[in-house]
Formats: sequence, structure tokens, C-alpha cells
Amino acid sequence: MVASAIAERVTVAENGKRRRIPKLDAAIKQLTNRAATGDVRALQLLLTLVQATEQKQAESAPSCSGDADLTVLNEVMRRLSAGR
Repeated sequence: MVASAIAERVTVAENGKRRRIPKLDAAIKQLTNRAATGDVRALQLLLTLVQATEQKQAESAPSCSGDADLTVLNEVMRRLSAGR
């Protein structure tokens, strides 16, 4: 049921043009935009999603660059937590 709901398409306006994209894509775009404006909670959630995605990718196809990216993400999360 969840997979069906996030796959539904919604109309969005991007660069003055209307497009239909899956709800999941729209939600991620909104989250990314909020993080870019300095919303700390959105940034934390976005970094967590990126970290989980990279970890999943690393498990399926290990690479040395994924480890470096994961180290950077962990450091950013540590700094955000310390700043509370």
C-alpha cells in the first residue's frame, strides 16, 4: 500500500513548467529545498537518508569512495548533534 501511494504522480511546477512526478520524488525535492534553506531538522533527515542510501549501495557494490563519503556524512551528523 505504501509503495502504491508513493508511486502516485502529482503535478509540480519546475522552472516555469508543469511536470508529473511520483510523490516520493516530490517529497525528496521538498526535503532537499528545506535543508538548503537552513532547516536543521530537514538537513538531519536528508543526511540520514543519504547515509542509509550510500550504506545500502556499499553493501551491494563495495567501493572505497563510499567509505569516504560515509565518513564525511558521519562528521556532519556529529557536528549537528553537538550544536544542539
